[in-house]
Amino acid sequence: MTLFMLLTGSLFFVGVFNVFPRIFASKHESAVKRIRNLEDQLYNHLKEEYPGAYVNEDQFHLRQSFTLQTYKRRKNLNKELLSEINKLSLESLASEDKINVRILRDYVKTFVRGHRWVMYGALNPFNNLEGIYSTDLEHLPVQIYEQVSLMRKAIRLKRTNHLSSMVNVIGRLQNDRNLHLSPFLSRNNSSISQRSFQDKGILRQVQMAHEAFVELGSFLINEYIPATRNAPGLHSMRNGIGYYKACLKFHTTSDMSPDEAHVKGLDEVERIAKQINKIKNQLNFNTDLTTFVKHVQYHTTITPDQQFLMVRDVLETVNDTLLDTVFYKLQKPKVAMIILNGKQITVKNVVQIRLQFYDFKRYLVFSFRLHPIVDGKDLSLGSYRSNVFYINVNPSINRSSLLTIPLVLHEANPGHHFQNSYAFSRNLPRYRQNIFHTGLHTVPFSYPTYTAYIEGWALYAEYLGSEMGLYSTVYDELGRLISEILRACRLVVDTGIHAFGWSREQGIEYIRNYTGSDQQQIENEVDMIITWPGRACAYKVGEMKIKQLRRRAKNILGPNFRLEDFHDVILRKGPVSLKILDDIVGEWIKDIVNANASNGIWTITYGYFALYANTIIIFFLS
Repeated sequence: MTLFMLLTGSLFFVGVFNVFPRIFASKHESAVKRIRNLEDQLYNHLKEEYPGAYVNEDQFHLRQSFTLQTYKRRKNLNKELLSEINKLSLESLASEDKINVRILRDYVKTFVRGHRWVMYGALNPFNNLEGIYSTDLEHLPVQIYEQVSLMRKAIRLKRTNHLSSMVNVIGRLQNDRNLHLSPFLSRNNSSISQRSFQDKGILRQVQMAHEAFVELGSFLINEYIPATRNAPGLHSMRNGIGYYKACLKFHTTSDMSPDEAHVKGLDEVERIAKQINKIKNQLNFNTDLTTFVKHVQYHTTITPDQQFLMVRDVLETVNDTLLDTVFYKLQKPKVAMIILNGKQITVKNVVQIRLQFYDFKRYLVFSFRLHPIVDGKDLSLGSYRSNVFYINVNPSINRSSLLTIPLVLHEANPGHHFQNSYAFSRNLPRYRQNIFHTGLHTVPFSYPTYTAYIEGWALYAEYLGSEMGLYSTVYDELGRLISEILRACRLVVDTGIHAFGWSREQGIEYIRNYTGSDQQQIENEVDMIITWPGRACAYKVGEMKIKQLRRRAKNILGPNFRLEDFHDVILRKGPVSLKILDDIVGEWIKDIVNANASNGIWTITYGYFALYANTIIIFFLS
């Protein structure tokens, strides 16, 4: 009887071991399938609501709406989706799937939470940096009239932009108008050409679009610009500090207060300034820091042709062999570089060009959204988007050779291009393969752009140039520090203007004292800070977080820390909030610690079970 019970118990024990995995696997598969369905729901919603963000999805037949009713409907749709996400059971999920659920929840929750501030920035769709969002003449007039209606609401509520965000908006509007209508305009660009149109429907669309542009220009000049708010900071609005805190939280994905960000910026500026002063003394300059940085910026000015050659050389130097010293090997597309020179756009073969989009002309319309235009001129030194590095060689821009290496590292490899290539290689959910924004004026009522992660990594990539031996001279290192101190200054100026009542002139003077940059470029920098509150803080906050996580991992793991492993952990999930990134790194550290501490424990446990089963069998047979 005893032997029978032992044998029966053993068989039951073995049976349970066989049944439980199947039950667990079934629950796991069901939960994962549900996650994928929710991700697809979000992706389809994004394509329908924001067709301009998906240039390779054939969505241009749809129109992006700009009405308060639409904003409320989008909020409710996302609220319903968030409710479904919250119903997911995480018990049966693997750690990777749990992270995917957290990212999905954060993505949707950010949008829903931001709707509270829909009656602020979202009412002001036009500024020096943002304009027309449609490439379809049929839809363009309706979109313009909807945006004018929003701006009239902003005027009534006294929540308009500051004048510095609007001084170049007419020039930008003219550029947008020419982009859409120049083939149809008369020689003096004041009316529709009287040439014969075979398709009268197209002629009517062109006429309506032209009328909408004229009415928009008249509204901006006669109504909106005279009503712009007096103070540049959000603090001047009713509940403006609360609005600014929400913008700061959106971009930094942290709970850092304006006071904390301001103090952190001051500390970083002081730290970097000490390093610049060391170089100043090393070079035997008996001046203050402000005079020194102005001097070196002026005396290292280069021509557009020299800049292009330097950019090409750095791109070729930062090859796969060099990257493999701090990263895993990665198959990635080569950098395509587009040269912006006034009104002309040319593509230069730097190495091998591989453009990852279908409609090149349509794509460029959206690429220009992030470029500041002053007096019809693009003042950005460079930018990166979707496998394309835009480098500005406009001769009217002052450029220093000191900033070329940091610029290339930031925008190309191992910065944004490498970052994007790494994420794409990981087969992320489709809604995360194309991080886009609903217009930065809508923040915080927007899906997360994860600015701190994206720009924080790119700034960290500039720092990695030191470890890869790219700053080979004292002047190269000085260029890196000047680039970094600008990002630290942004923390101080952004919070100073929007939370502490700084004037535009105070912001300009502060940045000038530490960077020595060209006056027009500094003014442009401060105007961007005024126009997009909180965003400028994200660069340094993100970089400091990545460095902090690296120090933590190295301190805990000691000899088990490998830099390429750390970089893989940071990059493999793509853009995320800094809170989620902290947890991802924490789980990775814990896994390594546990693996080392419990090495062989599973073997011992399995051995005990095998010994128990064999003892029963031997006893029965005997």
